[in-house]
Order: sequence, then C-alpha cells, then structure tokens
Amino acid sequence: RADSAAQCIQLISKGDRPLIRTAKVYMLYGDITAEELKAIKKYVINPVEAREAALEKPQTLVLKYNIPESVATLDGFTALDNKGLADFVSKYGLAMDTDDIKFCQDYFKSEHRDPTMTEIRMIDTYWSDH
Repeated sequence: RADSAAQCIQLISKGDRPLIRTAKVYMLYGDITAEELKAIKKYVINPVEAREAALEKPQTLVLKYNIPESVATLDGFTALDNKGLADFVSKYGLAMDTDDIKFCQDYFKSEHRDPTMTEIRMIDTYWSDH
C-alpha cells in the first residue's frame, strides 16, 4: 500500500517519490484481559512483515532496524522424520502443514544444508498467503 501510494504521488507530482508509511488500527471492545490481548496480538501481528506501533505521530518515517549479528540455523532440520516435522510445525506455530514443510525439507536437503529460522519464517509467511 505504501509503495503504491508513493508511486501515485510521484506520477501526479512528476517529482521525487515520497516516503510513505501505512498502518492498520485495530479497535478492541469489551473487557479484555492482558492474557487475551497478548493472544490477539500474537494472532494479528506477524513479526516477519509487521510490528506493533505507537498511536502517536512519529518524528520521522525513516525506520531503523537492528541488524542481527547472527541468524539461528535449525541444525538437524533436514534429518527430521515425519513425526519430527509435525512436531516442528506445531512447536513454531507454522501455517504450513506437514506436506508443505516436507517440501521445504526436501529443498534444503538438495542444497545440502539446514535452513535458518528466518528462511522458514519467510517461507511460512508467504506460503500461507497463497
């Protein structure tokens, strides 16, 4: 959405592309416990592609990210059996089913390496969109 809006403004103004950010605001009604709110946030906010933001107007639209020094490799992933893969899907709360994760496992076997957690999260996020 932000990129599409920036492209439209650039076309109309015939100038530089502006920096635009978008957000979704969820309004929750009723008596919600802290535990329920935590569960709702976990369900709604996919950390691969979204984050929780403050309601206040930010000072800048430029985002700063912490770059991790290392990314966890899922050692032993390519050696998991079917039960191990099913447990893996459950443990990490993946949207993929066992057949999907088996497909991923076969790919990483062909690459002769175990995936990183980031790779699995990215695949899971975009796989579930289609």
